[in-house]
Order: sequence, then structure tokens, then C-alpha cells
Amino acid sequence: MMICLRIATEADLDFVLAAEHSPENSLFVTCWTREQHAHTLVSEDVDLLINRD
Repeated sequence: MMICLRIATEADLDFVLAAEHSPENSLFVTCWTREQHAHTLVSEDVDLLINRD
């Protein structure tokens, strides 16, 4: 199985926030605010990646 990733965009933030806060995922990830995720979109130190599925 191959996993294909892409760089997230502003349009992906609702999905990212919903995924983080879902009960089945929240035990395994640290939930960030929209502002924290938006900062990663312009950061040179962090990439926010999405499965291109």
C-alpha cells in the first residue's frame, strides 16, 4: 500500500480540526487551535501534510 501526501492548505483546516477533535483520534493526538495550524501553513520549520487518498 502506498501513501501519497500533499501539503495542507487553508481549505483543509476544518477537516484537520474535526479529525483532531474526534473521540477516536483525540486520545492519540494533541489538539491545536486553528491559529496554530494556520501558522504551520507559512512556517519553514513545520509541514502540515494531508493524505491525498
